[in-house]
Amino acid sequence: MIDAFFLAAVLALKNTRLPEVSMKGENIMVSNTKHNYVNVHHLPICTTFYFIPKVDQPIVDACAKEERLATARLSICMNMFEDVCGMQTLGQMDIDPLQLLECTRDSLQITKTTTKIVRQAWEQRLATGKNFD
Repeated sequence: MIDAFFLAAVLALKNTRLPEVSMKGENIMVSNTKHNYVNVHHLPICTTFYFIPKVDQPIVDACAKEERLATARLSICMNMFEDVCGMQTLGQMDIDPLQLLECTRDSLQITKTTTKIVRQAWEQRLATGKNFD
């Protein structure tokens, strides 16, 4: 659920339009008719891994039962350009550094796939002229 809420917040920001502002000398003019979308180039995508005792690999996209069984959670937020925007842990977690690296690689793949889907949907929306206001 955390990942879905995070994506919804990012997409809401991407969907935000602000009035066009221009300056002529000392005068600031705010347009009542022309609005531009907030420029969000590098979409941060959050991927959460759940660690369950006696399970070798962490679980991504856990169901409610798996979330309750997990003793630790690792959320990695990154963009498709391999920039780690944030990382958060919750619970007691003894993690092997190689497993952390593997989680980061998995998160990057999920980020690239999700970003591609979002960008395609955004372009399709702009091409059809549909607004979600």
